[in-house]
Amino acid sequence: MNLEPIPISSLAVVKSGGGAPQDSDAFSEDGHPFVRAGSLSGLLNGGSEEGLEKIKPDVAKAYRLSLFPQGTVLFAKSGMSATKGYVYRLKQPAYVVNHLAALIPHDPRDSKFLARALEYYSPTSLIKDQAYPSIRLGDISEMELLSPGAIEDRLRIAAILDQADSLRRLRQRAIDRLNTLGQAIFYEMFVADGRCRSAPLNEVCELITDGTHHTPTYSEKGILFLSAKNVTTRRIDWENVKQIPEELHIELQRRVSPRRSDILLAKNGTTGVAAIVDRDVIFDIYVSLALLRAGK
Repeated sequence: MNLEPIPISSLAVVKSGGGAPQDSDAFSEDGHPFVRAGSLSGLLNGGSEEGLEKIKPDVAKAYRLSLFPQGTVLFAKSGMSATKGYVYRLKQPAYVVNHLAALIPHDPRDSKFLARALEYYSPTSLIKDQAYPSIRLGDISEMELLSPGAIEDRLRIAAILDQADSLRRLRQRAIDRLNTLGQAIFYEMFVADGRCRSAPLNEVCELITDGTHHTPTYSEKGILFLSAKNVTTRRIDWENVKQIPEELHIELQRRVSPRRSDILLAKNGTTGVAAIVDRDVIFDIYVSLALLRAGK
């Protein structure tokens, strides 16, 4: 199978949605779904298009909204949503907000391949200024994807990636269930029979605090600096860690000096996820992390 770079315009028509109606009466319980940039995250996590706001055809005509067909590939082209890289395929015809790019495949069978390709060749690479995220429709049309020439080969690639994604989702569900297993065992062993009682954390912790409330100046080398992004799966990610100058560390350690066996608890982002410091290493923490030290 030979792959060659081809522009997105060879696979799809690139358009954008329309302005969102400002009158709440424009929306109803009937009609076609209206997809906003903020809708993509929920839809990708299993949400239903039926749960979105709906607009009737006559109202859509008054607001000059175009109805996009099933299989249209959507991603945000402006605002902070454009930095997320979410790519979604419509399951049914829908109206789309103007913050979204809408790619209508020339051949409907290319819808899955186009979505999968954009998950890999993320359109976020087209953002020219991260401070004001925006992607031009012309740049999207010209963006090149590696693709086989035959649609049968594109269908085969999309099917393989769909199967891999299905296996990934099954694995994640299994991990989620295992994460709750320990809680269930603890409850059965110690709580259900009355051997444990509830108590405020300050009764069992000698220290409860959080990290610096000021965004630090980062450096290429220095002291490790952890935030909630580093505590996502009940373990600490020590690989993708930012660093701060040593002189800043000296100042921050006056507030808190983390050590082995401390518990780091995410206060935002992955809120509620906790992990134990499992090594002797010097580091500092941001305000997005709470630190709990057991023992009194």
